[in-house]
Amino acid sequence: YLGQKRYVEALSSFESAIREDPEHFSNYWGKGLALKCFGRYSEALDGLNTALSKAPQPLQPPASDEIPKLIEECRDALRAATR
Repeated sequence: YLGQKRYVEALSSFESAIREDPEHFSNYWGKGLALKCFGRYSEALDGLNTALSKAPQPLQPPASDEIPKLIEECRDALRAATR
């Protein structure tokens, strides 16, 4: 769904996946990405930070590249919104 820009369906799917497997980090990564696409940056940060806390260490690509980048983009957007 994310690749098709069907963010409502993507968010619903990731939330369902989290209910089924709340320990799998990629479910939170996907939820965070979907929320970012909606401009819901604070919620996206929560999901992405949860993804990092549940992720295996050391984190491997592409997660090690994408999750920190998404976190920074959300933080930048939140800072810009408060200016």
